[in-house]
Amino acid sequence: MESYLNENFGDVKAKNSSEEALQRWRKLCGFVKNRKRRFRFTANLSKRFEAEAIRRSNQLENVSVVADSVLPCISSQGDTRNKLVQSQDIAGAGLTIILLLEKFRVAVLVSQAALQFINGLSFSSEYTVPEEVEAAGFQICPDELGSIVEGHDIKKFTIHGGAEGIAEKLSTSISDGISTAEQLLNKRKEIYGVNKFTERPARGFWLFVWEALQDMTLMILAVCAVVSLVVGIIMEGWPKGAHDGLGIVASILLVVFVTATSDYKQSLQFKDLDKEKQKITVQLQEGTHWTWSGDDVMEILEYFAVAVTIVVVAVPEGLPLAVTLSLAFAMKKMMNEKALVRNLAACETMGSATSICSDKTGTLTTNHMAVVKACICEEIKEVSNSKETLGSSIPASALKILLQSIFNNTGGEVVKGEGNKTEILGTPTETAILEFGLLLGGDSQAERQASKIVKVEPFNSVKKQMGVVIELPERGYRAH
Repeated sequence: MESYLNENFGDVKAKNSSEEALQRWRKLCGFVKNRKRRFRFTANLSKRFEAEAIRRSNQLENVSVVADSVLPCISSQGDTRNKLVQSQDIAGAGLTIILLLEKFRVAVLVSQAALQFINGLSFSSEYTVPEEVEAAGFQICPDELGSIVEGHDIKKFTIHGGAEGIAEKLSTSISDGISTAEQLLNKRKEIYGVNKFTERPARGFWLFVWEALQDMTLMILAVCAVVSLVVGIIMEGWPKGAHDGLGIVASILLVVFVTATSDYKQSLQFKDLDKEKQKITVQLQEGTHWTWSGDDVMEILEYFAVAVTIVVVAVPEGLPLAVTLSLAFAMKKMMNEKALVRNLAACETMGSATSICSDKTGTLTTNHMAVVKACICEEIKEVSNSKETLGSSIPASALKILLQSIFNNTGGEVVKGEGNKTEILGTPTETAILEFGLLLGGDSQAERQASKIVKVEPFNSVKKQMGVVIELPERGYRAH
């Protein structure tokens, strides 16, 4: 039996067997039980035959089309056999032409793709500076800048010369910033606008009145007031019959205006709070710091006056008025606890809260950080307020490199405020590290003047670090 199988089915292998051998093996196993399941991982010969038949049919159709287009050109002389031979030769030539045309089409497509790729690599500047921008002393307009930033257009960015080229076209400097001359600032504002956030228009008082009128209880009371007025005037006449209806109307108006007034004042407070958050203090290479003035004091007093809420206490009339006044009183109590409330209904919801969980520790602490432990020269050191104790235990060479890293590899600033008092600007983490550098006896201004910064890599939330490259006096570079 084994010799029979080897002789007749020896060419049947686990993989890459010929279709003729597979067909003979399938005929031998034609009576296998559940053959679809047992042969489900093997080649489907019937599908292969169908695909091959369709491919041959398409080739024959193409050949016949070429033959039909060429046969009329054949001379009518000669016997039938010569015509058939000629037609077969022409059909073969037509098939060859089809194959050549297909290769030519592929070559054309490849050439087009290559040309598009070459055109994409060659940067050609077609940008024209508007006349008003060029007259003001600039070489790039706001629309072009917007298209580069919003579209992340690297091609345009490269055309304009990168960061240095764009800074030059904006008449500014990467190291020194813009000029503070009044005439140049006015031209810059005229061309590029004012560097401020777009503010949404404030909601008017009557809009809050309309929202207060949408309360379902007040709608029911309004219907009752109309019915009371109509029935009272019919039964008792004017004005005696209108007393009850007018009283309900007065209660509704009182509730509406108290609610609208409270919500309107709250919206003003939140608007002032948004303005305060949008204040950004900037420090342009002149060594100056933000100072207080009389206008600043008056502005702070104005903010304090807006923050005070005046609750109008009136004699309640009906349940809606009593609920509104109680919520307004609760809102004032929450404001005394430094909690701003946007809607009156939130006071009732907060009244039933037993626990408040927050994940923003900055709002619950002093928002101040400090270095308490450091690992220097493979030794863990506890940080204290004594400069002598900590600084004397660190080698001089290591201390020099550490101070160079602290005062250059940071986004914060150490400045002199009023009364020659040292102040640190920056995030809590940067402030803590700079304070640690001052504790070690370092001088921020001296370290920065002694170092020549070549490249700065800003802080990245993905990498969770920033970096700076410094050129050394004895030739070479050092990266912190």
